Amino acid sequence: MIFDTHSHLHFKDFADIENEVKIMQEYGVKYATLVGSDCDTSADAIALAKKYPQFFATV
Repeated sequence: MIFDTHSHLHFKDFADIENEVKIMQEYGVKYATLVGSDCDTSADAIALAKKYPQFFATV
């Protein structure tokens, strides 16, 4: 099991989150921490973590 401890999958560069989740699964990444860099991206990280159980948000 792999846990990515620092990612920015909630940034706009990764607009196709369903595809990113699929890629994570293909490579054995079970969980990822979403790291915000300001108030807006932290809120985005929280929203995505609420939607996907494999994501955790840091603020």
